[in-house]
Amino acid sequence: MKNIIVCLPKRLPQDQLVHAARTAININPMNSAPIARLTRVMRDFKPTAERLAVVVTKYWGAGGVRLTVGFLDNPPATLRKRILQHMNAWSKTANVKFVESKTNPQVRIARAAGDAGGYWSYVGTDILHIPRNQQTMNLEGFTMNTDDSEFFRVVRHETGHTLGFPHEHMRRALVEKLDVAKTLEFFERTQGGARRKCEPRS
Repeated sequence: MKNIIVCLPKRLPQDQLVHAARTAININPMNSAPIARLTRVMRDFKPTAERLAVVVTKYWGAGGVRLTVGFLDNPPATLRKRILQHMNAWSKTANVKFVESKTNPQVRIARAAGDAGGYWSYVGTDILHIPRNQQTMNLEGFTMNTDDSEFFRVVRHETGHTLGFPHEHMRRALVEKLDVAKTLEFFERTQGGARRKCEPRS
């Protein structure tokens, strides 16, 4: 059985969150934090910039988006084309376009292993806050010999994160099905401190 690499979306350092939230809201005002809902569920909620920054979404906007793509490790043209084809599969259902560029590309792809390895992407407008010499998406070990199913599974998935989509399991309809007590117990047991971090306040 082959080793399956799972996606671990990247997050910006904490000291960049407020600035990145402002960028997201400037690009798409619908990204704004849902202050009214937050104050309804948490009566003592104080809407500081830092607290709001973590609930701001990072979508590009309803008007569509065209993003340039660069490859930091200079893979063959055939592989670049294949990756772009899978990224642009999103254009069948959304107003998006990914175009290769060697001049200051917004989406920068590497195939690094080790500490920077795995399959991951920064989410949505956060890619604008990554230094130009660093990748915004990583596709560890992808070559033309990689199974086509992995191009479907991984490249399209990571492109979804680049467009601003969180993981499917974060959808409210799915989260509402969780048994809160069992969920907290599981993360307390496997990750420690989950009850302190996650337990809703009354």
